[in-house]
Amino acid sequence: MNQFIRSFVVTLLVSVSLFAQIIESKKMSDILNTVSPNALVIFDLDNTIMEAGQTIGSDQWFDYRVKIHERGGYTLDQALTKASEEWEAVNYKARVKIVEPETVGIIQNLQMRGIRTMGLTARPATFLEESLKQLNRLDVHFDRETVSEEHITLKDKDVATFKDGLMSVGGNNKGTILVKLLKYLNYKPGRILFVDDKLKNVTNVDNALKAASILSFAYRYSFTDEKVAAFDSRLADFQYQYFLNHRVVLTDKEARALIK
Repeated sequence: MNQFIRSFVVTLLVSVSLFAQIIESKKMSDILNTVSPNALVIFDLDNTIMEAGQTIGSDQWFDYRVKIHERGGYTLDQALTKASEEWEAVNYKARVKIVEPETVGIIQNLQMRGIRTMGLTARPATFLEESLKQLNRLDVHFDRETVSEEHITLKDKDVATFKDGLMSVGGNNKGTILVKLLKYLNYKPGRILFVDDKLKNVTNVDNALKAASILSFAYRYSFTDEKVAAFDSRLADFQYQYFLNHRVVLTDKEARALIK
């Protein structure tokens, strides 16, 4: 009897542990190890699929601006709002590029196999259309094989909007909004693969999917970690002041030449 109980407990623990796994990965191709035909593969945008082509407008620049506003006496929510407005203004003019060139082919290959894909970004819903334009310029088209053709708006702490395979969650918890979207669509994939460079987002999605009893593999994508750690605040400050004065986003090379 004791042996039976032990076997039952071990089986139960293994089953529960399979509902969510967080995996550290430096290569996008690593996700192919856990793809299945009934999977939904979800990608973050900034520092995962794409990155800024210069220091200003990058995800790390956004975090830097948040800290500046907090030091200036703003609450976290106020600092996030101000930094988001600054980031949005810059990114209407900034350049973006693919993080890993192989990523475009990986997404296209998944879609050709009939595997659904989508983007899940913390970018504000007000920037959704521009985000889709940026993705199109990089030849990333989530709408070719995704979860819905609807244009969907959800509300939690902030407004979240889904269109053409991209969900912009704004200030919301990514995991909360993802589960809300799946419930709205009455869709439960066989498994979900989620890729994001920020551990907070990976953990939030992992926890939300575990609570929803959805098998998931959450990848903490580290390809840009060294670049983020090497963030040059002096260069960023110069570029931002130049942008405010001239409404032009300088490349890093252009900015360094002017600083000298």
